Amino acid sequence: MFYDPNRDEGSLHPILDQVVDKFKSIEDDEVREEFRSQIQSYIRLYGYLSQIITFSDIELEKSFVFLKYLNKKLPKRDTEKFDISDTIDLDSLRIQITHDRMEGLESTDTVLEPPPFGGGDVVEPVIDLLSEIINQVNNTYGINLTDDDKVDIERLRDRLVSDPEIIKYMNGQNTEDNKKNFFKEQFDGMMVDYINERFEFYKKMDDNPSMKNLIFKMMYDDYHSRGTGVGT
Repeated sequence: MFYDPNRDEGSLHPILDQVVDKFKSIEDDEVREEFRSQIQSYIRLYGYLSQIITFSDIELEKSFVFLKYLNKKLPKRDTEKFDISDTIDLDSLRIQITHDRMEGLESTDTVLEPPPFGGGDVVEPVIDLLSEIINQVNNTYGINLTDDDKVDIERLRDRLVSDPEIIKYMNGQNTEDNKKNFFKEQFDGMMVDYINERFEFYKKMDDNPSMKNLIFKMMYDDYHSRGTGVGT
């Protein structure tokens, strides 16, 4: 049902709710937490390995998709720490890109300088980042981004910087790798939104994974350079 392009989004929740009800019916706390721990371990491990390994078993992918959404619907622990998997909006279950390949990622010596303080000018750093992204993409991949593409990139950057869940996680007690993985997950999730909003832009990014990864890296480095919680 999840992979049916004509599916009714609302029909996915009852399927997950049945499993959640069974989870709640387990009286032994240790058994419940062992189950939760196992599926979270699977999600993290498969999510990482799928970026560098091509799996031939479709059941692994199906399990990953199902468990990822199930994990977000399980009741929280009373003292549960902030979890990456709990941040995706559950109002609409949408197809996420789970096989975003890292192969072909170009290295770059680009260093983004942090924005200057004073003057209250918050527009200039955005323009500088946008220009740098355009130059890198054009020079590295020979892809001429349109004016609409530039607007979409700037809008994506603004959404990432202002997203409260990203700010919360980046300011939390999380490792640098976890912060970067979390930022990547949010980046990919926001890109999926463009399927309906700006399909041409989404297709251009999806057809050029190396370019997409370059843009992600530059946006993450820009976020890092601003000291907006990353590495602090």
